[in-house]
Amino acid sequence: MSAMNRLKEFIVNYLIIQSVRTPDLNLLRELCKDTAPKHIIRIIRGCTRHNIRYELKDIPESLREGWKDDNRTCLHVAAEDGDFEMIEILFEKLSDEEKLQLLKLWATDDATSTVGWLCMWNGGVTWAMELAKSATHEDLKREIYEQVLTYTCQEDDAQALQLLFSAVTSDTLMSLLSTLTLSCYSCIQRAACRGISTFISMLSQHLPSDSVLPLLLEQCERDGGRTALHIACKGKNLKVIETVIDLVPIENRFALIIATDENGNTVLHAAVASRNKNLVHALKIDQLTGEQQYTLMVKENKAGLMAIHLAKQQNNREIEQYIDELLQESATRK
Repeated sequence: MSAMNRLKEFIVNYLIIQSVRTPDLNLLRELCKDTAPKHIIRIIRGCTRHNIRYELKDIPESLREGWKDDNRTCLHVAAEDGDFEMIEILFEKLSDEEKLQLLKLWATDDATSTVGWLCMWNGGVTWAMELAKSATHEDLKREIYEQVLTYTCQEDDAQALQLLFSAVTSDTLMSLLSTLTLSCYSCIQRAACRGISTFISMLSQHLPSDSVLPLLLEQCERDGGRTALHIACKGKNLKVIETVIDLVPIENRFALIIATDENGNTVLHAAVASRNKNLVHALKIDQLTGEQQYTLMVKENKAGLMAIHLAKQQNNREIEQYIDELLQESATRK
């Protein structure tokens, strides 16, 4: 029997049971006629778990039928309500392949409207990780891990991250990070954009030290070739900058700060362009060697401008003075 037919049989069986207990038999017969998704959702929302678990003959293979306006299914409604017990009951007799299909169902054209996304956003990380733990289908496990990773790089949820990191190896984590993109951003770039320093800090604790720098240096081609630090500077996310600078060994900081976007702007250029002196100070340029410091100070972008030139253009005397002092100091130290 097809997935859709099993769904309809499930709903019709339930409606038949309910028809015995309600005086409005004509309405229920009408509902049974087409198993209208909007009514199905209302019914499942209102029925007791006891009725679902013990009184239905068969559980559906798929719950795909959605509302006409936005295609939300019963599962979307349960996920939005944080009713993971209901989802678990509906999933109870399904195969892992079927569960994978259902978790990826979109209600609208918005990628954040899948059943899995809604589960994450409404407190279902623990439920999802338990589902992954019991899964025998590797694609289902990976889909859940990707959804949790996607959620945690956009929400400051250390507990969810810990659940994920305790379940996956560093190799699996690297594989996820290398393939998962979110509207052109990598997970680290998205975390930098959203100011989620917890994600970057905890990630570095669960990856080999030599794996972190390449992730931080990765450029987003559709966002002007910016790295995570460029993106953090653009968004004035001070905590992210401080976290990254403190996490990266001092011998690797120069590579991070001098990395350029497609316009030749270093992270220092980006920090100065933010007009925020705290971002510039957070780069801890004074801790670099004299030669590194000088090379960074005189580095020109494609417009031929050094960082100090940007400060002058902005008439930002405080940042200009700070950079000028570093430039003079580095010239004597190099």
